[in-house]
Amino acid sequence: MPFDSTLPDRLSAQFPIRNTDRDRLYLSSYQTYLRYFRERLSTDRIAENDAKVGVFLVYTWMSPARLNPSSFENFNRARSAIIDAQKARLDEQRVEVLKSFVGGSLIATSKFLHLLNPGLYAIWDRRVAWAGYRYQHHYQYNQTEKYVEYLKDLDDITLPGALAHRISAQLGEITDLRAKEFALFHLGIFEQSDEDSGG
Repeated sequence: MPFDSTLPDRLSAQFPIRNTDRDRLYLSSYQTYLRYFRERLSTDRIAENDAKVGVFLVYTWMSPARLNPSSFENFNRARSAIIDAQKARLDEQRVEVLKSFVGGSLIATSKFLHLLNPGLYAIWDRRVAWAGYRYQHHYQYNQTEKYVEYLKDLDDITLPGALAHRISAQLGEITDLRAKEFALFHLGIFEQSDEDSGG
């Protein structure tokens, strides 16, 4: 499912990168979370408690979303998916297995996967879904197959140079996928805010 055909033009337009207190907190915690995942979860011998802490970290970014800890009962099922995701992209079925451990939320699962391997996985949420595909409703973007296709679609786009420079100036050294997701996220915020205000 390719991105909306207007996306390249919309990415070339000058749109703001939101910079609220919450955004700054999110960005300041990002490197710490990446380090935790690299040091505690990037291994073939994942401790269950380390994986649980990783899920809790993801949910700190998702207020007011609530985690149901009963999903942790699925750790043994999800362990091999966590290990495999370090080396290659998971297919839809394996993402679903991991999702059963990460509270059943596709958005939380995308964040978990991104922190586990930011070179292979990008974060997926309603802002990105709106900017990339014009999805407006939860049922449209809360499907694992859409997330798996989104990762492939990201491989096929290139950010305009000026936008890539603005993102790099704000975030420093990041993966290509992170830069693309960040651009889509902020484009989605801008467009939905504009739409909400009747613009």
